[in-house]
Amino acid sequence: MSELSEFELRRQLMGIGIISYKEQETVMDIARRCSTFGAVTGGAWAVLGAPALAPGMLAGFLSGFLTGTATCTALNLAAREQLGRLARGE
Repeated sequence: MSELSEFELRRQLMGIGIISYKEQETVMDIARRCSTFGAVTGGAWAVLGAPALAPGMLAGFLSGFLTGTATCTALNLAAREQLGRLARGE
């Protein structure tokens, strides 16, 4: 498997909601940024809950929102070291 170029890596990270690296970024900062991804995921899951009317849509949105935000946050934290190296130009 070949290594990704820096440009390709950044493009893929941006595609899943990882858009920046800051040395002092907290988990809450990351979660706030990832909430957009969570809202999109929640909207998609709400459609799946639509046959159960409002309660199903609400449950679908909430579970999708939490899952999407948590996934994006976990990916951000996992990629933190690599993003740090890219930001420092190593």
